[in-house]
Amino acid sequence: TATPRFWMARENCEGLGIRARYWQIDTSARLDIPHPPFAILSGVEAHAFDIEATQRAHFCSFDLQFAGGMRYGKLNTDIGIPAIGGVIGMDFEGIGPTVALGMSRSIGCRGLSLVSNVRGSWLYGDTSGYGGIFGIGGPILDVNDHMMQVWEVQLGVEWTRCMGPGEVVARLAWEAQAWEWAPVASLLHQDVGFTGPAFSLGYNF
Repeated sequence: TATPRFWMARENCEGLGIRARYWQIDTSARLDIPHPPFAILSGVEAHAFDIEATQRAHFCSFDLQFAGGMRYGKLNTDIGIPAIGGVIGMDFEGIGPTVALGMSRSIGCRGLSLVSNVRGSWLYGDTSGYGGIFGIGGPILDVNDHMMQVWEVQLGVEWTRCMGPGEVVARLAWEAQAWEWAPVASLLHQDVGFTGPAFSLGYNF
């Protein structure tokens, strides 16, 4: 499933800046069982909004960008069996600190660079669970001050070219994310992972 990410940033001449990022995914899957015939449906929806301060630095041949701030995150997972009106799901919504490090290394003089990004977020909020069958059901779990850890890594290449008063930046990378729910009463535990190619296009001016 293609998912959008939007970002906007501003930096001063000393490399200090502020950045806002938003990413979301809403996807589903279907499994058909032939004998006896019925279907199992699953869905995942996630949202992440970051607001952070950034600082650029240079070390040896690497350009670095440090970032730190706050993240709002929301995650919903559910599994359903339409034939019996059955569904079970978990929701999380919280906020917490996020830190990131971006690195790039120029390759030659044609605007190409190797790039990588790593990020960790520690979100604190509320988890709720729900379930039902034959259309009958409701909340089955409610946990306050719950924690979720989110880890992200991105590796790829970037191309820049001067155009007008600024420069065009295009990036192709592979990205992986892990959303890790803290166990509930040391028993209920669920993690969600996302991975796939990431293409971005931006303009710096």
